[in-house]
Amino acid sequence: MRILVATLLGLMALPAEGPRVVVGDWGGEHVRLSVKEDRASVDFDCAHGTIEHRMNLDQDGRFDVEGDFVREHGGPIRKDEAEEHQRVRYQGSVEERAMSLTVVFPDGQSLGPFQLGQGSVGRVVKCR
Repeated sequence: MRILVATLLGLMALPAEGPRVVVGDWGGEHVRLSVKEDRASVDFDCAHGTIEHRMNLDQDGRFDVEGDFVREHGGPIRKDEAEEHQRVRYQGSVEERAMSLTVVFPDGQSLGPFQLGQGSVGRVVKCR
């Protein structure tokens, strides 16, 4: 009994993680977002990116998370070609099963907004 009480008290002391983007696929025109418990990956027509932590939402359903962004190009990719990763902010909001997503670059330029739906795989046409 003491062990059970100690365990429950320990769990009550853990901070609440709050709301987050629902785990699963989100998609729209030119974008696909796959959300996991503690990370996400995103595909665009000619780019891809990653988010290496949980996508938390504020009280208004907005998110603003740091991530990685890689531009792609058409044509063959050389064996020794290195991807150029860029740190960006993935910003947006979720309302019920709809998401708005914008990629914000360090220089202030942005890509989007994209409109995504929960449960959709989206429609992405990769560079060729």
